[in-house]
Amino acid sequence: MQLFYREVILTLSLGLHAIGAPDDEVRSFTRSSDNKSIEAHVVSYDGKQVVLAVQGKKNYTFDSAIFTEDDQQYFQKWVYTSKGMPAPNELDPRIKPSATFRVEMPNLAQTYTNKPAGFTISLPPNYSYPEATPLLVFLNGGTGSESLKQAKTIAGSMGYILVSLPYTSEIDKDGPLGNSEKNMELIEAYHSVMLERLRKLVPNLSQTHRVIVGSSNGAHIIGSAIAMDWDCYLDYFNAFALWEGGGSISRNFKAARGKEYQVWVGWGEKSEFKDFTIGVAEAMDESRVNVTQQAVKTAGHGLNKEATLLIKEWLKKIAEPHMQGIGS
Repeated sequence: MQLFYREVILTLSLGLHAIGAPDDEVRSFTRSSDNKSIEAHVVSYDGKQVVLAVQGKKNYTFDSAIFTEDDQQYFQKWVYTSKGMPAPNELDPRIKPSATFRVEMPNLAQTYTNKPAGFTISLPPNYSYPEATPLLVFLNGGTGSESLKQAKTIAGSMGYILVSLPYTSEIDKDGPLGNSEKNMELIEAYHSVMLERLRKLVPNLSQTHRVIVGSSNGAHIIGSAIAMDWDCYLDYFNAFALWEGGGSISRNFKAARGKEYQVWVGWGEKSEFKDFTIGVAEAMDESRVNVTQQAVKTAGHGLNKEATLLIKEWLKKIAEPHMQGIGS
């Protein structure tokens, strides 16, 4: 044992670029050459060197290759467990670059279009676990399809995980979606469970770069979420984009006042509903929300190519720089 300790190098905390945070789990680590063991817990591991806090002694740096294969596997897993994240082999096997699939949620009510409950997710080609990856959720208009076509145009090659959330079949289908507080409470409960499932499914979602975009009925949902102070939206997302919608019962968006949010509201100059959306934008401005307002001359009610590209421009020039600064 004395010989083993004499071979260590005292750790200099600034001299090792470690991954992860301290973990206090004490266990026995064994040198493979002679089966000598020490009781310690991992302080840091950079893929080659491991710093161990040896019981009753100081912190020491070792070449991780001197330990048994089981210990080396433990070091590799520690990188994730020290961050409260699962190891790569513990992830859903569908979580990989360029994958697109549907996450089924059989314990929830069917969707508005009477499909089994669930949501669609698409991962970017450059997805790399456990690096923090930005998220863009899209809410389609009308009956809330799970299409990601417009989301892909907005995100482009910026490396976002894309998700489309449907609406629940429990809501009242008569009348405008945004005029019913009951409808919104049902959607809030529906989306809350789905967003929590997403968080667990993809443990490396960025904590700051999370955007939700909605068109028409999708925008009504986002507007109501801000006005009604939904935790599942306002504690989850940092930027919101609303196209041709945003209605809520109160038109009071003070829940977002003083918060680190960026909001974009757009409407089509050819839309018969443009005055409604302009009113939403003005109400947000009066509530002192950080809102960007834009009209699209070529658009009617539908989210056309020009409007989609304006959201993309807002995301790159305003929302992303803002989110980059959150927590800094």
